[in-house]
Amino acid sequence: MAQLAASSCVPIALDESLHGAGGLRWFEPDAWSGPLVVKPALMGAAGTLVERLRPVAPQVVLSSVFETAVGLENALRIADQLPDYNLAIGFDTLAAFTDSLPFQKSAPIISAVERTRFSLETIWKQLPHLT
Repeated sequence: MAQLAASSCVPIALDESLHGAGGLRWFEPDAWSGPLVVKPALMGAAGTLVERLRPVAPQVVLSSVFETAVGLENALRIADQLPDYNLAIGFDTLAAFTDSLPFQKSAPIISAVERTRFSLETIWKQLPHLT
């Protein structure tokens, strides 16, 4: 794929290959020159993921695997911690859920101001708890 990308001048993104066996090798600096499509919900602990992504942050495109508002907020918090993160975020799953958790509307722009009004604790308290 690297040869194809170099010969065509068209950037090729790595996606599913990041989440399987051996996928972590692509997060090494200079391992891949194109975009890296990362699905945070498939990558384990957020803190560990942030550390893995920092060296390649300008290449990262965060993407969905069909998260609820809690998963989206977690992914956005990861993006907040990445220096030089400036690519699109591929999330548009909130409209599929009919619960009361989506504190944001599905839109092309995610408002940072709107996000600061809610916390994961707020979302947690909205859940119907079993007693």
